[in-house]
Amino acid sequence: MYKIKVSVGGITVKIGALCPNEISERGWSLARIQEQKDVDEQFMLAKGLRDALAKMGVHRAYAPNVAEFSARVLNDTSLLKKQIDLGQNIIIRRDKSVPADGVLVKSGYAFVMSGAGCPVIIATAGDDMVVAHAGRGSLIDRNAVNGDPSRREHESVVDAIVNALVDRGYSRDEITMCMELALPASAFMHRFDGTYGACNRALCEFVEKQWPCAVTRKNGGMLLDLESLFEEQARRAGVTYWAENSLAEFPALAHTRDGKDSSRRNLIIVKRCS
Repeated sequence: MYKIKVSVGGITVKIGALCPNEISERGWSLARIQEQKDVDEQFMLAKGLRDALAKMGVHRAYAPNVAEFSARVLNDTSLLKKQIDLGQNIIIRRDKSVPADGVLVKSGYAFVMSGAGCPVIIATAGDDMVVAHAGRGSLIDRNAVNGDPSRREHESVVDAIVNALVDRGYSRDEITMCMELALPASAFMHRFDGTYGACNRALCEFVEKQWPCAVTRKNGGMLLDLESLFEEQARRAGVTYWAENSLAEFPALAHTRDGKDSSRRNLIIVKRCS
């Protein structure tokens, strides 16, 4: 397990990042644990998750359905109605029917997700903290690329985080956020030929118009910089921001562009300590 300790707006956060081979060849796909019955059916995965949370000192965690890249943040964690007991007084809350990238996290609680190169955003304001999955589809509305935006309230998960904290009474200049564990731009090539060539070219043109600092054309494709994309969106939102600890610094963590089985998943735990 890689361990990172950061301070965001005066709140201390510990991050644990576990590689796929710390549990199995395919890794930590939490899609296999959605109900209490799955704890028995997926015994090794459930035990591994329980042990990882225990090592981080976590007894309660939120594991929202991030797979849909919804750019949604839950201000009300009671919407995660499935309370899954992993044993040893360790419980995760989730609900497959409620797509959400992020949640409010109380002191002592944690945010948990499985992923393959998608970063997380940690945001604080006053005594509140939001943690969110921030994959490409969470930062960019792919339907907007095609001229039919699907997000009416906000364009990006960055905006959703800001809105969630503003709704709790904070001003934008009270909000601090950082991005952790992003796939580096040098590894995030989108080629203009092949099956996805047309889609990638349209994505490149869209990003160049909206956030030009986040894209570089190179060798018949584009390199997408998630950290620069996040920083530009946060700058425009009027909050304090930075990005750090990219996956380039943690080579054992899996990502979809590492030339290996693309179904491999890391486990990411973000614990609020204060």
